[in-house]
Amino acid sequence: MKKIVVCLLLSLSLSYLYSSDTVSLITTLDTTIVDALWRKHVALTASAEIRSSMGLGLKTPITVVIDRSGGSEALIETSLKLVTLPWTKGPFISLTLAHVAFFIGQTAPEERLHFLSEVEFGYSWEFLPSWFVEPSLVYRDPSHSYPDSFSYINSFIPTYSRLRLSLAIGYRCLSFSRHT
Repeated sequence: MKKIVVCLLLSLSLSYLYSSDTVSLITTLDTTIVDALWRKHVALTASAEIRSSMGLGLKTPITVVIDRSGGSEALIETSLKLVTLPWTKGPFISLTLAHVAFFIGQTAPEERLHFLSEVEFGYSWEFLPSWFVEPSLVYRDPSHSYPDSFSYINSFIPTYSRLRLSLAIGYRCLSFSRHT
């Protein structure tokens, strides 16, 4: 049933993006890497997003989490998120359609592959043409569908928590307009 809902949401999103007047390609970089100064991990996040002028988008973030508390393992996360901006600017909500996390490294744990979900609430503020800032709050596994995966990851990376603050800086690289 879950796969059917995800396929339906993805199909609707793609048809919505196709029917939009303008579609933009957006790249973002999460600046919360600064928390590596006081935490025992480094989290690097970059993403690419296709966003319509009607306030709907598909986003693919890639995160590398490096634990500096002893082990030499690293966690790589990637997902496909449905992003909706109800007023095309300002507040947004992001829901995970698919999210996978896997450990890499010489001392990677036995169970390397894990699945999670996230919901994100934030605000998109454009401060220069094509440049914007998006502060947000990310809540991992909101429905507690993957408690084993979350606990397993947290046992290897203790600072991997359910709540995460994000401050992404983004740039609208390309915009495609359809003239009818």
